[in-house]
Amino acid sequence: MLSVREMRARSALLQDVAKQGDEPVRLCRIPMRQMPLVTAGEDASEYIPFGIHPDMASQAALFVRRLRELMVQYMIEGVTVSAHTLPQQNAHSRAMMQTLRANQPHLPSHFLHHWCTDKQGATLLRRFLHETWKKAWASPLDPSQAALSELDLRLQWLAAVNILMIRMIRKEIRQLPDEHADMLDLVMVHVLGASYHWLLQDFAEQQVDGLSDADRGRLIRVLAVPLTPLTFFRRQPKRDIFSDAAHMVTAYGLEIELLPRMRQVLSESAQASAPDVLAELATDNLSDHLLKRSWARLALRDMAEKSGQGLWLKWATDAKRLDKLLNAPEEIVAEFGEILQAVHEYPLAAWLLAHAETGIFGQSAAKTTPWRDDETVVQVFLLFEQDALLESERRTAEQRWLNRESLLIGDGRGSEAGRILSEAHAEGKI
Repeated sequence: MLSVREMRARSALLQDVAKQGDEPVRLCRIPMRQMPLVTAGEDASEYIPFGIHPDMASQAALFVRRLRELMVQYMIEGVTVSAHTLPQQNAHSRAMMQTLRANQPHLPSHFLHHWCTDKQGATLLRRFLHETWKKAWASPLDPSQAALSELDLRLQWLAAVNILMIRMIRKEIRQLPDEHADMLDLVMVHVLGASYHWLLQDFAEQQVDGLSDADRGRLIRVLAVPLTPLTFFRRQPKRDIFSDAAHMVTAYGLEIELLPRMRQVLSESAQASAPDVLAELATDNLSDHLLKRSWARLALRDMAEKSGQGLWLKWATDAKRLDKLLNAPEEIVAEFGEILQAVHEYPLAAWLLAHAETGIFGQSAAKTTPWRDDETVVQVFLLFEQDALLESERRTAEQRWLNRESLLIGDGRGSEAGRILSEAHAEGKI
């Protein structure tokens, strides 16, 4: 399940784009007429011709496979190691690990430590991303060929290259074995995806000189907006219909059956506010039940993150445990009363603790329905809908890159293939 903190940050990012007078979906497209090199394909459409140097292709495959290896080692086989035997941290790896740990308190700390410091793990991912972004940013561009400033051209070219890099990583993820599917999705989204986000922030803040704060914010947006959580799932739905993929919908904390009802309510009144939507859902027993389950899942996730009590994630991600929590809250209070008291300020804990109070006839005094007032579920639904649109648009843009390797290389392999591609690049063919 996605981090509620990260979902709120992404919602704020997309809202910030709109406040700047732009549309998030535009940042997921490639303006072909403003690219430095364009060619016509067999279908007469415009494409950016490219080739991937063998060294770079091997990097993407290596850090994706390495993450899976570490997942199996620490989370499937349960291997325990002494902290002093792990690779030594530096300032970058320590800061990355702290961020991942804060948003994913249920993941083993040694697993995160190993990934963030491993030469074939996050260290290689950092080199793969930063070196490519630096080359794209420093590429010679001709502002006279477009009615744009040099900065705008650089941002558009960087965004286009970033879309190609996402395509490369998605390809490597799809080629992983389908064993441990649920765990693999969790790790690819929460570790690889979160590492990518951390590294793009680091790149914008530490690797690019001479930008104002406003322009640095623009750089972050062009890299981050197209990168949705849906990017990193190993299991992908047919025809990119993300709302049909239950594992993706529930990763956002939502009940899949709630989506069509939400859409119906919003379609009937485009100007409906979040309280209006919640009030309408509460009029139907099934919708109210689905709303309650979604609220509880998100509230549990939020409580786990903010309190550091990772145990609540088990209740958020296990359907049977969630049913027990909602249907027999007094039993949860009896079992976890002291732990709940320590986090009583959180809405879910307060609702559970209220069931320990009894009225004059010995019945539970809990009558509150916080899921009918908390706007989080509506906000997350809107985020999922927008992310599904952005993911679809970016995947369409990925196809604007036309691989010319087979045409250029022929039977070339290894260093010979690298030499041919490097020459083709120097000659402006790719």
